Amino acid sequence: MQILFLSPTYNEISKYDNKNHNPTLKSNPNANLLSTIIKIPLNNNKYILFTYDAVQEPFRRFRSNSFKQFEDELILAQVPHHGSNGSYYKNFWKNLNRKQNCPIVLSVGDNSHKLPSYKVLNSFAKLNYQIYATNLIGSLTNISEYYQTVDNLLDFALESNSNLTTQYKDSMLNGDQVFKIDSNYKQNFL
Repeated sequence: MQILFLSPTYNEISKYDNKNHNPTLKSNPNANLLSTIIKIPLNNNKYILFTYDAVQEPFRRFRSNSFKQFEDELILAQVPHHGSNGSYYKNFWKNLNRKQNCPIVLSVGDNSHKLPSYKVLNSFAKLNYQIYATNLIGSLTNISEYYQTVDNLLDFALESNSNLTTQYKDSMLNGDQVFKIDSNYKQNFL
């Protein structure tokens, strides 16, 4: 198995400025430029993408440079920086080759930044990503209400064409999100 570290690169490191860091702040506001983006290639030209706290910069770089490292089919991804507007670059996510209703996981807890952004979540939903989250808070409650009226966005996980139950919807948006990918690259949700 390979693991590809796509970011940070010299581009992001050169934009990070530790010299002007205010010591009264808990962290440098530019520190997210140094966030890791990891691609895990799988057999049959599929991959998983982890984005951690990455900002828009590397996603813009991926789009402006050769997009070859993203030609394979995305089967699972992480929402960058807990759904922050400053980390979401729609053109990157829109143009990826991905499985239908590709699951995208959002890790978020109670926070003062009011993350995730409703704008980001709504955009992922409109791009037909299937949103999963660790905590049903903030704008996720609005997405939950939205999903209750648009069941077709949630139906992909079931083998039948039946509607998802409220219990299943709640588990998609609250709690540990565990994905088991079998040898045929089908996901089983635990």
